[in-house]
Amino acid sequence: MTTPSAKQVTDYELATSYRRVAARLIDLGVGFFVLLMISGMIAELIRMLFKLDQDTFTTLFMVIWFLLLVVYDIVMHRLLGKTLGKMLLGLKVVDVKGDKLSWGMCILRVVLVYIFAIGIAFLTAVTASIFGWIFIGSLGRYRRFPHDSATRSFVVREIKGQLVKATASTSVSPGKPTPLSDLERLFEQGIITKEELERKKKEIGA
Repeated sequence: MTTPSAKQVTDYELATSYRRVAARLIDLGVGFFVLLMISGMIAELIRMLFKLDQDTFTTLFMVIWFLLLVVYDIVMHRLLGKTLGKMLLGLKVVDVKGDKLSWGMCILRVVLVYIFAIGIAFLTAVTASIFGWIFIGSLGRYRRFPHDSATRSFVVREIKGQLVKATASTSVSPGKPTPLSDLERLFEQGIITKEELERKKKEIGA
């Protein structure tokens, strides 16, 4: 006789814009306090080996730091689907099927993230205002950012559901809701029409 077991179902909901910004700020903290120190150590080692002058050392230091920030973002999203900031806030990046992004999509995503961030920082500096925060607020509570649309990805919040018991005669596996499955559920419930279903599927790249 098999002893009944239990598995916890994980559900997803789209992450709010401000929760995502908070996660990014945590990651920037990691970049300043951890990656910056590592960059300095690497740059100092190279300076001693090749006897670099101060200007070259400073440039090398900044380049190494930026590369570490990019590599951190790409590797964490590809292997875990989340950075340290997202882990702390229960967020995860998934594709339309609910899976982790490919290496190519992770690289494209981080490139667009920094282009987007640099653009907002520039506009904020030029206007000497809170334009950046106003722009983020204008995206809406659950609006996707440009790099989400370009890589067909979604930042979601993981929600732990109730434990579901599994017996010898019943096979239960944790559900993995996705934007596509949510659309199909709405269609089956009669909330959206067939035409709306097809249009929405094209919008998310399904």
